[in-house]
Amino acid sequence: MNCSYWKQFVVCVFQFNHFPGSFQLGRKDRLWRNLSRLLSVYGKKDFGFFPQTFVLPADLANLKSAWEETSTKKKWIIKPVGLLSDSA
Repeated sequence: MNCSYWKQFVVCVFQFNHFPGSFQLGRKDRLWRNLSRLLSVYGKKDFGFFPQTFVLPADLANLKSAWEETSTKKKWIIKPVGLLSDSA
């Protein structure tokens, strides 16, 4: 593999993926905020495809009540908001 080609490719991709405001889709809390806004406008028919989500610490009370209402077999996924998947 030609190293200079690889460096140009990486620089090109890196610049391509960094649009202003792209953190609105890349950060998990911002993605949830935008999806929930679309859910409230367009309804579950169009935006009912994502699971119930809680952004902590703001939604801690809602999470606790949902946790207590569900069975013990329900699975929960916990992800840090601003970290990459390989860093968490």
